[in-house]
Amino acid sequence: MITIYGDQESERQSHSQLHPHTQLVNKEPDRQAQRPWFKRPSITWILCMKTLSSLSSSIASGPRVEVLTEIICQGHYHDSNSFGTCAGDPQVQAEVARFNAIFSIIAGLLSFCTTGWWGGFTDRYGRTRVLGMVVLGPLVGDFLLMLGFFFPNKFPGGYWFLILTPFVEGILGVPSSNGAAETTYMRDVSEPHTLSRNFAFLVGILHTGGTIGPIIGGFLNERTGSPITALYATAILHLAYAFIAWFVVARVRQQSFDDSCA
Repeated sequence: MITIYGDQESERQSHSQLHPHTQLVNKEPDRQAQRPWFKRPSITWILCMKTLSSLSSSIASGPRVEVLTEIICQGHYHDSNSFGTCAGDPQVQAEVARFNAIFSIIAGLLSFCTTGWWGGFTDRYGRTRVLGMVVLGPLVGDFLLMLGFFFPNKFPGGYWFLILTPFVEGILGVPSSNGAAETTYMRDVSEPHTLSRNFAFLVGILHTGGTIGPIIGGFLNERTGSPITALYATAILHLAYAFIAWFVVARVRQQSFDDSCA
């Protein structure tokens, strides 16, 4: 019995020597407990970010069309006072529809081509890096749309300079790549017995934000009388998302461990 125990003990020591990172994994919970609560990987941050992203994508869904219509009207009539007449012009409505179709095609095709690459990037370098980089797409879109609203005739090509937005968002894989990064981060920080529940929270927040967002956007538009207010709110939500992704949400330690072993 003593010999068997000695063999088992030597085998255990040999196994640890062959796999030195096993000790690092075992010490990981202790390391996490020593960190400040806001620096520990948690589903709380992803749920907060999903709330911000779902609200930001739905608050300005209606006002964004109105802002684009006004930009195109100013490009055609060069007079913001004629917006009421211009918005009902069939040619303007056709131009808005054509612009939105081109926007969707460019963003969709580029996102289709780049999302897989971003998925591999998040596996190699961590989820938080992708979350912080992908949010630049919506921020650029907000910035360009506000520039077009206030200075519609100051850029080469007129309102067609807004076509830069789908190129930026498509190259960054929006919205597929950030959704994949949020989902995989949720998987990384969830215990096996809580995974289904946490994913249910994630999907529930997505649909809740999609329901409440248009109500908030309509309320802002009605109270201020200008659709640009909803874009301000969207930009603020995107900035809050970026701040959490860049400075708050903790990178999953297991990803760092995997990267170091690769």
